[in-house]
Amino acid sequence: MKSADRPSRGVARSTSADLSASRPKPKLKKVLPEVWKLMRPRRWLLAGSFLLMIINRASDGEKHQLCLELDRDVGGKLGGPQCRR
Repeated sequence: MKSADRPSRGVARSTSADLSASRPKPKLKKVLPEVWKLMRPRRWLLAGSFLLMIINRASDGEKHQLCLELDRDVGGKLGGPQCRR
C-alpha cells in the first residue's frame, strides 16, 4: 500500500474522537451491575489498598508533626529549622 493511499494518522484519531463524542454515555444504573461483577472478586484487595493509602497519609502527617517538634526543640539551639517538607 502506497503512502498516498493511506489516511494520515491525525485523520483516524479525529474520526474516532468524533464517533465517541457523538455516542451517548450509558446510565450509571445500567452499568453498575457489570462494574460490581468486575470489582467483587477484588474487593478485599481494593479495601486493603485503600487502608494502606489511609495509613500512608496518616504516617506522613505524623512524620511532619514530629519534624516540626524537632524544629522547635533543636532549631532554637542550632539557629535554624532542621526539617523541611
